[in-house]
Amino acid sequence: MSFKTNSLKKQREVALQLSRKYKRNYTLVLDKMRVSSNYLT
Repeated sequence: MSFKTNSLKKQREVALQLSRKYKRNYTLVLDKMRVSSNYLT
């Protein structure tokens, strides 16, 4: 459980970095990441 929340927190950090890098909407990047992670699992 702690691992899952930790990875989610990491995902948010990465999404925030990506949104800054590409100047995209943070929630949009996060949604894309969530979709891709759901697709992988």
